[in-house]
Parts: sequence; structure tokens; C-alpha cells
Amino acid sequence: MLISQKQQRIDCFRRNQEGVWFLTRYRSSDPFTLETIKFSCEVTDVYEDVVIPVQPVNEAVE
Repeated sequence: MLISQKQQRIDCFRRNQEGVWFLTRYRSSDPFTLETIKFSCEVTDVYEDVVIPVQPVNEAVE
């Protein structure tokens, strides 16, 4: 799991039953679940009390 410092985004890599890894990207108010530890919330909850600086227009956001 990767949690962005530049925008409200969480990238979660999971392995399916065939052993293939796949990426699920969550943004803003998307619901986010970690089934192995029975945890769920919205992405905005992860960023509560976090101030993300405004990026200059010429910087691309990934």
C-alpha cells in the first residue's frame, strides 16, 4: 500500500488467487478496505488533519 503525500490517493497492490498482483487506486471519498485486518474507511479519513500543499500549475500530478 502506498499513501500519497501530494494528493489524496492510496495505491493498493493485491494478489489474486492466481498469484497475479493488481493495483487498485483509491481517491478522495472512495471507500477503502483492508480485508485481512477487517478495516475500512474513506480515503478522506486517512488524510484527516493533513494539509496537502497546493502544487504549481506546471507540476504534473501522478
